[in-house]
Amino acid sequence: MKSPFLPVILGILVGLWCAEACAWFVYRIIFLMNFYDPNSMTAPLELKPEELVGEWERMSLERLIIRNNFTFKQIFVRSYDGYRFETSWNRWWVEKLSQGGFRLHLEGARNYASIPSELAERGAFYPAIPEAGIPEMPILFWDPFAKELVEMPHKLILQIRFLSSGELILHHLSPLRETIFVGEGAIYRKQSGDENK
Repeated sequence: MKSPFLPVILGILVGLWCAEACAWFVYRIIFLMNFYDPNSMTAPLELKPEELVGEWERMSLERLIIRNNFTFKQIFVRSYDGYRFETSWNRWWVEKLSQGGFRLHLEGARNYASIPSELAERGAFYPAIPEAGIPEMPILFWDPFAKELVEMPHKLILQIRFLSSGELILHHLSPLRETIFVGEGAIYRKQSGDENK
């Protein structure tokens, strides 16, 4: 026998999750976005893997340490509650896109920039809702440069771009189709190029 309260409880849970996601999205827009013109970002014509080697940082919250042996480490620290996530030395590789440009694949890394932490911890999957018969589903991310949807199950994929200043950056993809997530909150900047890290 089904409980008459199950639809109400399910509705409340979905409503709370939606409210949290909306609050997080507003926070991201207000506090993390210093806008760049995405048209001023260009793809490298050629890329040597050693150009990516070194330490990269995103807004003093997150570091990527990329080694020349095709391993990396992601370190994320949230100051307001002390939350910390650190990968082991996982594999990285570069995808050359047919329409030009490159994407960096970081196996086992999490996307803390463009989705809420709870979804990042799930490996970029929406949770299943067994009561409603809804299975766990991967989040689709929009690559505004390649103009395509991308899945990132249990990994992080970043676009490799140049700013108009000539600086090489790693750029997050957006979780919303045809939305361009740009600004300091979406960009990793290279801090050092020490290949011995």
